[in-house]
Amino acid sequence: MTTVYRVLAIVTTLVIVVQFFLAGLGAFHDVRTGETNRFGAHETVGYVIAGLSIVLLVAALLARLGGRAVGMVAFLFVLAGPVQVLLAKAGTDHSEVFGALHGLVGALILGFSGTLIRLGRRT
Repeated sequence: MTTVYRVLAIVTTLVIVVQFFLAGLGAFHDVRTGETNRFGAHETVGYVIAGLSIVLLVAALLARLGGRAVGMVAFLFVLAGPVQVLLAKAGTDHSEVFGALHGLVGALILGFSGTLIRLGRRT
């Protein structure tokens, strides 16, 4: 089960990297064309990342990686799910500062996912 956890952690990290590509694609498309409709894939992949983090949480529990790993995966879900959704919504509706925080939290999520891969290797 540890191998399954590791593979899921690597896949999740790769999907997060794709998410950054999609954010850049949407942003530069908007600047270049003036259209604001290129973030659909970015939004969908965000929900995929949240879903993957739940699957990763189940794998961490089944692999018996311990409380630290399980807690960190649960924290990944909170960041990738509700926190990112709220920041994106607030950035769209209220202030671009929230949108900027959405990007920073995305970078935190990427770094955090690397730690989750390493936790799977230590067992």
